[in-house]
Amino acid sequence: MDERIAEAVVVSQPTVARVRKQYVKEGLEAILNRRAPRRVYHRKLDGEQEARLIAVSCGEPPKGQAQGGVANRFLFKVRRAFP
Repeated sequence: MDERIAEAVVVSQPTVARVRKQYVKEGLEAILNRRAPRRVYHRKLDGEQEARLIAVSCGEPPKGQAQGGVANRFLFKVRRAFP
């Protein structure tokens, strides 16, 4: 059953189990209104850097690498854009 639910809503099976457990323990309101994260995440890139990273990763592949996998092209471009 969890597998079918997970596929239908595009989440993992452990997420389905965790949400069900929270629903049973805390009720519908708890799963609909998630609490704020406890941990503060500091951004590694500012908005300008993020836009540049997206532009670089969506551009043409490096010269001489028409093929070689999306991951390789992406890493090459990132290293070139952010030395």
